Parts: sequence; C-alpha cells; structure tokens
Amino acid sequence: MKSMKLSFRKKILYIAILLVCCFLVYNLIWYLTVEHKYGAYAAGMERDTAGGSRISDKHFTVISENVDYTVKYPFYLEYSGNLAVVKRDTQEALIIWPGIVGDNEYGLILEYENQIYQILVDKTMAPINSFYNIYIADNEDTIRILVDAANEKWPGIFE
Repeated sequence: MKSMKLSFRKKILYIAILLVCCFLVYNLIWYLTVEHKYGAYAAGMERDTAGGSRISDKHFTVISENVDYTVKYPFYLEYSGNLAVVKRDTQEALIIWPGIVGDNEYGLILEYENQIYQILVDKTMAPINSFYNIYIADNEDTIRILVDAANEKWPGIFE
C-alpha cells in the first residue's frame, strides 16, 4: 500500500495555492461590493480623470447651478469612499460616508464667523457633539439646501 504522506514541497505548494485563491476571492468580493454600492451612486455622472494620487482613485462629478456632486470610490481593498454635495458659492459641504453593511455616516463643513468647521452629524443633521449646536443653528438654510440636493440626487440616502 502506498503511503499518503505529502512531501514538504507539496504541502507548501498547496498552502500557497490556497492563499492565492483566498486573496483572489477577497478581491472579487471587494470589487463586487464596491461596484454595487458606489456604482449606483455614480450612475449618470462623469468620471473625473483630473487629480488623484493613487492609480485606484476613482471620482465622479456633476456640476449643477447651485451645488456640485461628487462620488469618491474607496481605494483598493478599502471600503470607505464618500459622497459630497458642495455649495458652489461658499464651498460649504455635506459629506456622506455610505456604510457597506450598516448605517451611513454624515458630516458637514460649515462656515461660522469666518472660520471653517468640520462637524460629524447624524442623519437628522443634529451634531454628534452638542458643542456644535450653535454652528448648526446658524447654518440651517445652508444645511437644508445641501440635504435637499443630496435627497434629490441620491433618494433614500438619509434612511
């Protein structure tokens, strides 16, 4: 009866093949997940080929009369890209980090007394840290414009 023992080289070869297959499967899962999620947000937008520090940078932009929309895909093997609505006359912005399997996260870039503030907010645009309530209250009109524009471009983004 023949021995079923594998040589050391064959064991290493099988392990290497298994690792390569796992990496390829992970890449496929990443690609399909990111394309499914961000492809829907970027539908109808033009790819912005200017800029980008990595070869995997993928940005899409739409310029409208009052706001600009951007979709920034995640970098290779990362899952956090973002959506942005930027008010053209002030550069104030709403940033949305879509959750792959969970809730979205939101942030605002607002001007208050000639200072720029970056504020994390919930989906109702209430600040995570109540310290920023005054900045939110002072910019309610701008926030409403940004939220309405985001809802128009990406319906259901605040659900």
